[in-house]
Amino acid sequence: MLQSLIKHPNATLKRAVRKARLALAPDSLATFTLEDGLRFTCKLGSSTGRILTMGTIEATERAFFRQELQPGQVFFDIGANLGLFTLTAAKRVGPSGRVFAFEPSAREARLLQHNIDQNGFKNVTIVRGALSDHEGKARFAVATDGGTNSLAKTTHPEQVIQNWETVPLTTLDSFVAKHAIERVHMMKIDVEGGECDVLRGGSALFSRTDAPVVLSEFCDLTAAGFNSSGAALYDAWTAYGFALHELVGDGSKLTLKPAARQTHYDYVNLVAAKPTA
Repeated sequence: MLQSLIKHPNATLKRAVRKARLALAPDSLATFTLEDGLRFTCKLGSSTGRILTMGTIEATERAFFRQELQPGQVFFDIGANLGLFTLTAAKRVGPSGRVFAFEPSAREARLLQHNIDQNGFKNVTIVRGALSDHEGKARFAVATDGGTNSLAKTTHPEQVIQNWETVPLTTLDSFVAKHAIERVHMMKIDVEGGECDVLRGGSALFSRTDAPVVLSEFCDLTAAGFNSSGAALYDAWTAYGFALHELVGDGSKLTLKPAARQTHYDYVNLVAAKPTA
């Protein structure tokens, strides 16, 4: 602690203050500076806030998008929450690129907009609604911790539902067609169990030879709420011709390692990509 304080006095002091605030006022908001200089605001007592107070969150996954996304490309953040991946993508694709952040919860969408605004991004469109395998409306569970918001009551022990909102549903294929999006280069899908429904609603997009490279969450605890599983999601990806990969390496250079199908998934993010010739 003393050595860290000598080397990085401001950062160390800020972290100490945040730890104290986390204990005394978990519902307060804090603004963090991420690895790439982006400003990110969230509730201290949320799962994201707790992890950021102690260190970093999904740094490898965000480093992957910083490595692979190119200026001018199109990125979909499906289950954007407060925008960790939205911000990373918006900075990387630049003013000539586009980011579409899909977020059903009104509470999360407000802070998502704040995070976009405080970083000065004009290339992000927030899409208020959920993606599924059909169009219409659905009940959406808003949990105490927004990281467990979902279209279903899941078996995740941290999902404590505060209330249900009625949200619009659409499909990936309908959205892409309606907005005349020529190509989606990369995306992240983290919808707390409904990933297979998102895939079914994107059959035309995912069947393309130039289908996006996707970071997809696998978690049996959330998938069970949709009568699904991580293994079923793995099979859904391979049925479209995708191969699944783990991210390996450090933040300076990441590579993809083939990920074998598992019978059980506690929690993991895998990269789905179509083999290139």
